[in-house]
Amino acid sequence: MQDVVVASLDQTEDASSVASRGSRHSVVSTSSVTRMKEARIKSELARISVAQLQQAQQLDRERLECERKAQLFKVKCESERAEAEAKMWMAEVLAELEDTNRIRQAYIEPKVDLPSVTVPKPKFSTESWQPNPYAPEWNSDNHHPKSKTTIPDSVPPAGLAEPMETHNLGSGPDANASYIFEGMLHSLNMPHPGIITFDGNPSCYWNFMDSFETNVEARVKDDKMRLTYLIQFCKGKARESI
Repeated sequence: MQDVVVASLDQTEDASSVASRGSRHSVVSTSSVTRMKEARIKSELARISVAQLQQAQQLDRERLECERKAQLFKVKCESERAEAEAKMWMAEVLAELEDTNRIRQAYIEPKVDLPSVTVPKPKFSTESWQPNPYAPEWNSDNHHPKSKTTIPDSVPPAGLAEPMETHNLGSGPDANASYIFEGMLHSLNMPHPGIITFDGNPSCYWNFMDSFETNVEARVKDDKMRLTYLIQFCKGKARESI
């Protein structure tokens, strides 16, 4: 009886030890599975993080490339705009210059080369002329003739404002002598200091003509008398061409 109890106790102890070993194996297996799961989760999370980082870097590169292209496009647009504006200004300036040239050509009288005209020389010589003793002396202070002697009745007074009239002297030597005398009388009563002389220089031509028209042509109506004055106030090549 006692042996049976002891055997029963031994069996109970063996069963308890077997159950205890199985329980320990079960705990070890559960812990390993948990750690393996955690490792796989961490690995997956790391892979996802790497993929996300690569994607973020790619997006940054694309963003920088877009910004670079945008800056290049902006600079190109500004350059094209400036070039177009410069071309427009240049075209406008050229158009204004063309208009100015057309106006200048339309309203400014072009220079005309005066043809050389040969006038026949008079038969009388100016070297034989003598001053008229009865002509009044010209006073440059008040621009009035100052009489120095009494003029005979045979000689008409010579007025500065009104030129002498040309009389019908007929023909022959007497007519030439009277014509020379009348020309000398006009010459002595003209305001000589106010008339400039002309030596053939083209640059002085218009000044001489203005002076001659004001002082001679406006006062003397006879063409022969005008020619006489023209010879008197020309010298050098200008007198030789008359």
